[in-house]
Amino acid sequence: AVIATLPTDDNLDIHSIDIAFSTNQTPGGVTRHQAMLVWQQLAAIYPVVCDPGPPPITTDFDHFKTHYSLWNGNAWGPAAVIPGQADPVPYNINGGTEIGVSSDQFGNVRVVWSELEDTTPCIGGDEAPSVYSAERSSTGTWSPVVMVSGGASAPGIAHTPDNIGVSLFSGPLGPTTEIYYSRKWIGSPWSPANLFGGSPSDDYEPRIASLHKDLAVGVWWNFPSGSSTGTIYYKVVNANASNLITPGLPGLTGSLGSGLRPEIAAHTGSPQNPHAEWTLMAYDDGDDLVADIQNGNTEMKSIGSTNLVNAVELFD
Repeated sequence: AVIATLPTDDNLDIHSIDIAFSTNQTPGGVTRHQAMLVWQQLAAIYPVVCDPGPPPITTDFDHFKTHYSLWNGNAWGPAAVIPGQADPVPYNINGGTEIGVSSDQFGNVRVVWSELEDTTPCIGGDEAPSVYSAERSSTGTWSPVVMVSGGASAPGIAHTPDNIGVSLFSGPLGPTTEIYYSRKWIGSPWSPANLFGGSPSDDYEPRIASLHKDLAVGVWWNFPSGSSTGTIYYKVVNANASNLITPGLPGLTGSLGSGLRPEIAAHTGSPQNPHAEWTLMAYDDGDDLVADIQNGNTEMKSIGSTNLVNAVELFD
């Protein structure tokens, strides 16, 4: 299915794309198989008079915005712009290199993206990247757009089973380009950027996945100046610890060999839907009437499992 189309002009392209799945609890049941697809797309071209002349000389500047589409279990909805993004100043003249989206257990979806901003488009060399975030609640309302970190780009995000949003991003926040992190608890702002670490320098485009209750793993690629090949690094951390202290286990940080632009998803739990908090098991004894067993089975199936509760039924 086509979600968004653009003219064939090379400047009118779509940048970065990511997807997250979510399960929302609804009265009387569960709405399953929901998803949000996010990307950055050219939203407008603004003419700016950079030379008053005479005659005046006008220069066109691209302005990108982050878009989304929702999957309702049967089809993708129309493409829409995440509300609250700047328009037009500062100009987002480049859609960035990566974008991230993740859902917590309650169906609240957080999106993180980077912008290359230009507040004075007629003056070259003053562009600066920043990472922004917005949240769509399980009821369908968007929060205001907030800055996660200035001077940063290429963010990824995952939620822990405790519903902590953890974002990794790269940025020259120090003397070299390295990987940083920020966290968001429910009802709290994003924490200040802190060094994630794990490789020497020149680190780019991190991604992150939540493993189980405490652990998360980040991956990124390293490309030192003058090098002809990139190297993929990883680091496993305690996502709930005050400073992401790596647990005292062997083999939890290092290199995976040469490569560029890694992606990651957890096989159990996944970065979008962490483990359920409860598992409910129903035991049906063979002495029960078959009709009663079938009725109970039908009732359980009508509700099913959610991000918060796994439902399991055992026949004897």
